[in-house]
Amino acid sequence: GDGGGCGDGSCPSTQLYEHARTLAAAGSVSCRKLRTRELQCADDISFLAALHCIRKGYAVLLSRTDMCEWFTDGSRRLLARLLQQNQGPVAEFECNLQQLFAFVATHFRQDGGRALRNELASRGVVELGLYDVAFDFVLLDAFDEMKNPPRAVTAAVNAWVPLAVKEKALSSAVWTVVQAKLARAAPDSFMLHFYKVMEHLSPYLACGLLNCAAPAFCATCRAFQTCVEEHMVALFALPGKGFESYSALADAIWRESQVLFDKINGLLPDPK
Repeated sequence: GDGGGCGDGSCPSTQLYEHARTLAAAGSVSCRKLRTRELQCADDISFLAALHCIRKGYAVLLSRTDMCEWFTDGSRRLLARLLQQNQGPVAEFECNLQQLFAFVATHFRQDGGRALRNELASRGVVELGLYDVAFDFVLLDAFDEMKNPPRAVTAAVNAWVPLAVKEKALSSAVWTVVQAKLARAAPDSFMLHFYKVMEHLSPYLACGLLNCAAPAFCATCRAFQTCVEEHMVALFALPGKGFESYSALADAIWRESQVLFDKINGLLPDPK
């Protein structure tokens, strides 16, 4: 139950966060992966309490169609421009990303996202929200993987060969990993659509983050990662700041999101 007078999302000042801490301490807030240290939370309870609030704040934001469109269109444009900087397959990427967004929207219309929730629950995703799916499961996990890449990827990176050869070998290794996952994905599933997007994005992002591409592109990719990581730290610091309602917290999340998109926009060269 949602006791303590916070059910409608309005509470006396710090009660919103304190209520979330009570839920977290009682084991009522679950997550796929504890990110306490990387998001600079004092302890696991603080991380889970902040996560509970962030989820609620995002839910308020994404209940608005214009906000959903702002996030989907903005992320599509930014990632397309990132790919474009390294002559990536922008049209194929955008087409597959639109199909993924359409797939998700259709599922929400059909059954409120129940089938989608079940599919992602099998991968440990707790909620169908922006943090759980877009940040934790997709972006932060991709960054984690680049810190500890699969052996085939490491072999390509460590080879003593010219940069162009290395970039080709790494792209090919990453593409092969994604293809294997694509082959195992269930027909017309979220993961199938997701891997179709990653098929175009992962090889380029991996080359950029693992220093196997043109120096300017590598610098952009590293700065992109830093922007996302700093954004997540800033986001998780918000709930402890005494918001009186989830809609006030949602407004603060929205402001932080604008800062993130503006920063990433500033990193990218102007489209040709």
